[in-house]
Amino acid sequence: MIGEHIFQLDEPGIMVCLEVDTGKKLWQERMSVKSWSSMNLIGELLYVSDTIGTTFIIEPNTTGLKLLHTNQVDKRQHTNSSLAFAKGVVYQRTDDFLYAFEKE
Repeated sequence: MIGEHIFQLDEPGIMVCLEVDTGKKLWQERMSVKSWSSMNLIGELLYVSDTIGTTFIIEPNTTGLKLLHTNQVDKRQHTNSSLAFAKGVVYQRTDDFLYAFEKE
């Protein structure tokens, strides 16, 4: 939840923005294949990944999807895990690998 809104990437890969008080759907957009990842708010940005290892960086916006960046590790990978964050590093676990991403 960010302020009065909920942002969610659901299991079928649909991103939605809802009003907390009313439950009204403000927008929805297909982003990916399936996702089991929890969405993380880091600073002012949302981070979430899908089951083939694509990470999405999103600016929360109540009028529509504002996708800033994507990062695909390997389409042959599979993950149901959420991203982890520590000391400026983003960690992503797939069935076969553990990735660590740092800002250059």
